[in-house]
Amino acid sequence: MTGPVRACGYLATGKAPGKGYATGPMAEAIEKSRRHLSDADLSAVLLHLRSLRPIRLRGDSKPRFNHGQPAQDEMSLHGIAGCSAVPS
Repeated sequence: MTGPVRACGYLATGKAPGKGYATGPMAEAIEKSRRHLSDADLSAVLLHLRSLRPIRLRGDSKPRFNHGQPAQDEMSLHGIAGCSAVPS
């Protein structure tokens, strides 16, 4: 899957392969609006977003999406060592 196709898919579904799901206001925008847009409209939104300058904090050296991976073990997120939410 190429970058623009993957980005349009994220705008329409909130899912990005190998990343987390959209939450909060982004999930609401997808649920109530973006999932109903045509592929042409999603491409136009993506074109506009790519024309904008990114907002970065001073000292950021890598893109936000490179700051980690989605968690695979829900129990460890809650501080319960040795437990796994995924059955072996």
